Amino acid sequence: LLSPCACRGSAATVHAQCLQEWCERKDNFKTCDLCHQRFVGPIALRLARCNFERKQGLGEDHPNRLRATNDLATALDQAGDHPVAVDLHRKNLVVYKRLYGETHSSTLTVVNNMARALANSGDHAEAARLHERCLPDLRRKHGENHPHTMTAMANLAMELSAMQQHDEAMKLHRAVWVARQRVLGDEHLETLISANNLAGALSKVGKWDETVKVYQETLAIMLRILGGEHPQTLATATNLAVVLYRMGRMSEATALQIKTLAAQQRSLGESHRTTKESAKFLQLLEETSSGRSTLEHADMRKHDPVNSSSNVHHDQLSKKHADMRKHDLVSGSCSVHRGQPSRKRQRHEFSDEVFAIMLSVGIPCSEAQDYLGRFVDD
Repeated sequence: LLSPCACRGSAATVHAQCLQEWCERKDNFKTCDLCHQRFVGPIALRLARCNFERKQGLGEDHPNRLRATNDLATALDQAGDHPVAVDLHRKNLVVYKRLYGETHSSTLTVVNNMARALANSGDHAEAARLHERCLPDLRRKHGENHPHTMTAMANLAMELSAMQQHDEAMKLHRAVWVARQRVLGDEHLETLISANNLAGALSKVGKWDETVKVYQETLAIMLRILGGEHPQTLATATNLAVVLYRMGRMSEATALQIKTLAAQQRSLGESHRTTKESAKFLQLLEETSSGRSTLEHADMRKHDPVNSSSNVHHDQLSKKHADMRKHDLVSGSCSVHRGQPSRKRQRHEFSDEVFAIMLSVGIPCSEAQDYLGRFVDD
């Protein structure tokens, strides 16, 4: 049994084969007939591939075959197979341009999707160039509030952020979020995704309090609308935990990650790779909190042998934070032995561990890289 969408109760889980047969019968492979949300997770790729194979009997120029190809390429990209997705989008784009021209809305949609796949494969400059080329045509054809225009704006904002243009990215993300609130409402999935993107952009310009506020409000709506085990809900919860960690609010970050891990264990199983890596992230949070508490207690006793005061001065805390970077967070040890690796090497190993964990729990590569420097520096 799997949870393919936002349905709850008895409709929350379904056999993959049963769902595929139902989608074939309805000829709808993208959205649930009950909750009207897009299918997510591995089943989304399976259904897209099924639809693609069913449409191969149509002519190369048939609109349904072209759409099925676009959907499969998008699903491959979301599943992490970015090079294959880019190649499929490129081939599909040639047909769209021949049939409809460079500025047709369907052609522009394929260009945008290919740009996202390029970005996910690391080619942010080319992705930004494609988005910037499409956006004026979409605005002219549909206006600022059309879903295709807003999607293009959001995609461009992500590429600007990846190229360290964080102020411009934040402005675009905010504009998309406001527009989607006005057009789609606060509880639409696209609006919630925009809020999540805005929060990420706010964190990169140092607006931490607003970042937490947006994440918390978005997570509350997602829990109500999508449920606690939806991939987007879990991704937002992880993002919030990372920001709370960055702000030093360790107890809040740990408590949130405990809930996130429990939801992943229920929905994915304990042996799933994402669940295992999420458990490592929680272990890192708990060991960091434990190490900090142990160091503070030891330092306070040294500073005040009779333990008559619980006050710890700022300069003492700064030194303790510096000392923590010397500890082996992978093994959980808080002791420093002679002959252990150099501080520079430990710092590098710590960076690799944190970076791997952030990627495994679903944080985009560009955001993980941005956060990483801040974690290690602090």
